[in-house]
Amino acid sequence: MFSRDQIHVAGVMFEGRQRLIERLYWREQDGHKLPVDLLREPTNPYDENAVRVFVDSMMVGYIPAAFAKEMAPMIDAGRRYDVGEVCIEKGDRGFYVRLRDVRILSTEVV
Repeated sequence: MFSRDQIHVAGVMFEGRQRLIERLYWREQDGHKLPVDLLREPTNPYDENAVRVFVDSMMVGYIPAAFAKEMAPMIDAGRRYDVGEVCIEKGDRGFYVRLRDVRILSTEVV
């Protein structure tokens, strides 16, 4: 089982993601619960273990490589995952995304 209290999403400053994340920030501030999806990207030219992070169906970045290396084989094997909550924070240089209570469960998808 994979379990982390928090993971800071990588790549949030690239490819125009800041505009999307800002929109999500204001939705979160309005009290909306934002769903999170993790999708493998095995054809990523930089990291064969890449795991994309989608918040409210918008791609906001990637799981950092060190965590993705552990998570990718489990996701590929069909294991279920759970993300407790997403936190979007406004910092001095932009918006940041943090996932809390990330778990990949020991049972496969049924």
